[in-house]
Amino acid sequence: MFYRDLPDLGFNEIMGYCNPFDFTDESTNKLQFGLLEPVKGSDTPLDIGKIVLGEKLASPYCLIGRGTSVIKANIDGYKLVITFSWQAKTRKNEDKFILDARTLLDIIEHIPEIFWKAMVKDMTPVAMLRDACVTKGEIFKVREFRALVMREYFPIYILGPKDFWSVIVKIARCLHTLFVRLKMLHGDISISNIAFYKNDKNEIVAVLLDFDLASYFPFKQSSNHRTGTALFMAREVLNLNDKDFTRALHHDLESLFYVVVWHGVGYKGYKIPKKGDILADWRKGSWEKILGAKRSFIIEPSTMMEVLDYIEDKEFRTHCQGIGTCFHDASAEVTAQQKLANIKWRKLSFQEKLEAADVTTQVAAITAPPVTYAEWMKGADEDPSCTCYQPPGDTQ
Repeated sequence: MFYRDLPDLGFNEIMGYCNPFDFTDESTNKLQFGLLEPVKGSDTPLDIGKIVLGEKLASPYCLIGRGTSVIKANIDGYKLVITFSWQAKTRKNEDKFILDARTLLDIIEHIPEIFWKAMVKDMTPVAMLRDACVTKGEIFKVREFRALVMREYFPIYILGPKDFWSVIVKIARCLHTLFVRLKMLHGDISISNIAFYKNDKNEIVAVLLDFDLASYFPFKQSSNHRTGTALFMAREVLNLNDKDFTRALHHDLESLFYVVVWHGVGYKGYKIPKKGDILADWRKGSWEKILGAKRSFIIEPSTMMEVLDYIEDKEFRTHCQGIGTCFHDASAEVTAQQKLANIKWRKLSFQEKLEAADVTTQVAAITAPPVTYAEWMKGADEDPSCTCYQPPGDTQ
């Protein structure tokens, strides 16, 4: 297939992306606003008829997965972004999670402000290709095209160490509040899904973006279906060999730790630092290779220190070391449990092994130990107290 064939497959020139319908008026470059419906919950009055598209921020080419594309827009100078993506039909719309989260007034400033949404049937040849793939297995899900218009926010990687860390702490508290109050889990913590803006007092406000993969606890995750950004995935999410598991807050917190380390050693967004691709094994190769690299980072003190030594800001490095120690200590404790279980297993007779299914299940289930919110915050030398009500047992 040649580049000239792309328009026939639904690739839009402005978006550089598979496009199920013509989003723009050729003469004005305005969005065809009639397809969008307003979302309740925004306090900012805007006229959708005046929306104008701007530059493309992200545009993947894919037939599998969400394939999220992001474009800048504005209405009379008010800056917006529009996200376009193919979402699994079985998933709740992102706006439902966002509006639910915005009911929590103590964290509403950390949840994106959204204005309009759309669901449109994909009529392009790409849709036919996707439909053909659906029968090939679970990875090719039945999807529908969705668009969401929201306020524009700024990437956190442009911030200095002190402000960056302040945003991270606020996001940790936000994740905890969402879980305790709503049983909501984000499910895709990454460097690109955390942003900021400045309020009227010129203060930096953290914002948690992209609720596409959000879920409500308890949410059982299939071991053969990973969701999230591989670079920042928790070890248990990456581990294909483990049994099905239930997503919980500790998975998001582990991902948040990887975001801190990634930025701390010098990556700006996804741009490789001049000192080298230090964490190449976190982003390249098979799932098993990425999992092995993260396990080594957590379990081997020398590996962790070798990575963290690249962090130039001393205070930032101290925060990372504290959190890293929490993960290492939890893993060391579980490793000891596994060794004991394995010793006991070897001493069992063949018949006893057949009857001891619970033992083997336990061995597999403790390969990725949780670090609680309180432990995460204490390791970071931050106050773990939270304004939200915290019932017993809800700190995971």
